[in-house]
Amino acid sequence: MGMPDPVKARILDHYTNPRNRRWLDDADIESHGSNPTCGDDVFVQARVHGDTLSEVVFSGRGCAISQAAASILTELARGKKLDWVERSSDEELFQQLEFGEHRKGRASCELLGIRALKNGVLKYSGSSRATETRRKSE
Repeated sequence: MGMPDPVKARILDHYTNPRNRRWLDDADIESHGSNPTCGDDVFVQARVHGDTLSEVVFSGRGCAISQAAASILTELARGKKLDWVERSSDEELFQQLEFGEHRKGRASCELLGIRALKNGVLKYSGSSRATETRRKSE
């Protein structure tokens, strides 16, 4: 069974007119995800203000699904708290992209940006907490 027309249209729109596709020179979070099976690459970057993702961008190359999902993710994640990313499962985040059901064999493409953002946030949160703990003990 194919994708519903609105989902196809949304994927095509975000693939041909990606949102927030650029590079940040002063990002707080940088993470890369790749899918060697089909050659997809997604780089996710974010600026953090307090405990909030104030700006989320991506760059990369790959299939329409991986690039559209990353574009949609940047819009979804902006303004969200770091712990929203940390505590949400990949599947919960995917559902919020409103891509419908996973397409057979395409889950790794659909989840690539999500996993990159999640890994970046977890790394950032871990290093931020370590710095905060060191400051308190000094």
